[in-house]
Amino acid sequence: MSQPVYGIVNSNRDLTKESSWGKNQFNNFMPVALLSWMNDNDYTIGEISLTDELTPKNTSRVPSEVFPYLSQEHKNLRYDFEAEAGTSLVDPSYHLRHDCVVKNFTTQESLAALEIKLTTFPDFSTQNLPREQMGSELVVRPDTIVGIADSVAARNTLADEALEAVQKVAASVREAGNDAAAQTNLLPSVHTAVSAILRNAHEQQKPTLLQAIWNTMGEQNETDGVKNFTDIFVWTDSALLHLCLDAKLTSLTRSQRSLVWFLLMWDDAVQNKLITPDSVINTFTFSTKNDKAFSVGGKTTNRYLRSERLVAPSVPERVLYNDITDVEHIRYLKPERRLDAWLDSRADLFVLLDDDEEDEVLGELE
Repeated sequence: MSQPVYGIVNSNRDLTKESSWGKNQFNNFMPVALLSWMNDNDYTIGEISLTDELTPKNTSRVPSEVFPYLSQEHKNLRYDFEAEAGTSLVDPSYHLRHDCVVKNFTTQESLAALEIKLTTFPDFSTQNLPREQMGSELVVRPDTIVGIADSVAARNTLADEALEAVQKVAASVREAGNDAAAQTNLLPSVHTAVSAILRNAHEQQKPTLLQAIWNTMGEQNETDGVKNFTDIFVWTDSALLHLCLDAKLTSLTRSQRSLVWFLLMWDDAVQNKLITPDSVINTFTFSTKNDKAFSVGGKTTNRYLRSERLVAPSVPERVLYNDITDVEHIRYLKPERRLDAWLDSRADLFVLLDDDEEDEVLGELE
């Protein structure tokens, strides 16, 4: 492997430098490299999409069928992280950024715009459940909702009465503003409108979120077997938004607010051919911070992720050390310095020791 990370020959990050291996940076480029390696080594990935009845569907797919750019040679691609794709109905002044934009190296044409998550499996809420019922947490950014509204609106074919019904709901939501009681009463109508939009757009769903999972033993920082270490799922735009439709209709949660944001931005795109995210996100706050759009726990994601791939991820641990990168560059990583992790890593040294024994152990460690 001539480059530090598999498949990434050209990038806006110099991965030969230690400064490019921060936690958030690693969480972005590692799943991209894993996807490339899996494609080149004849692995499949899990694609999560929706049927025409808005039922989640988890299908094993060849990576290059989901992302055609993977059919090209590595040297012909450029990976720009935390970058703009430059092709959308979103107001350019908003500077919509994606976790990774894949481009043709020569022409600089955008080939894919991805949101990326590297998640632990299982999460806290499902660690004590049977294996097939476990899941992982997902945290979704406001910009992801903007991107979904953009991509879904671009393939809209709703017309006449169906379009008028959806736009009538959007108008009512705008009129209600930040009135929590009025917006709560509108939630059933919002769900119906968003469902109509997703049902109309289900045939050309766009792969949006690349989720790599790594397999642990509950809360313990130990892997559940080196053979079944990691794998990849890709969520389409429709499937990712559908997570919000699973939320209860009794209150204005972040998930419900995300549906409102989506509906209003979709309406702007269809009517005006322009999405101005700030006018929606900063107006319809419902007294909740905008640091994230929504988050869901493993009990919710399990319904979408449940598969043999989730129970037994297909890629062994050795691939990360020997093929995706190498030990030399892995040592660039700087895990967070947390007191709980420090104490946990050293707890066995102090179990049932008297004071003299503790002094002896500490002396050997100094």
